[in-house]
Amino acid sequence: MRTLLLRTFRHALGAALLLAGTACGGDAPTGRDEGSIAGDYTLRTINGRSLPYTMLSAGVNQTEVLSSSLSLAADGTFREERSMRRTHAGVSITEAELKFGTYTSTGSGVTFRATTGVQVSGTRGGGGSVTFAEDGLTFVYGR
Repeated sequence: MRTLLLRTFRHALGAALLLAGTACGGDAPTGRDEGSIAGDYTLRTINGRSLPYTMLSAGVNQTEVLSSSLSLAADGTFREERSMRRTHAGVSITEAELKFGTYTSTGSGVTFRATTGVQVSGTRGGGGSVTFAEDGLTFVYGR
């Protein structure tokens, strides 16, 4: 009798836990999909240096990257916006450079194809980072 009672209790407890776990679930995800690369990123470093980063400095002329954001949509499109400061003979202007296109992500690799035809390959790292090299510079973006 006692064995039957314990077996019945274990079955009832198992069913209750199963139902409780199902009730807590839902159709919508409860957090960010760590497997997905989609999301918004901010430029952290260029060639291991923090921003602003001087890309060109020749006499009185200078070009700097002040900031950059990278948005990767779930549909495979991207948008990158860089804030640039260009100085010529002591006169500075700040302007935005926009880049659009598509991306693919397989494993730890990611490839960007801009609408201009330029293709850049990189990697996705732990902690939500994306790294790629372009024009001899290494860009590291983080979430």
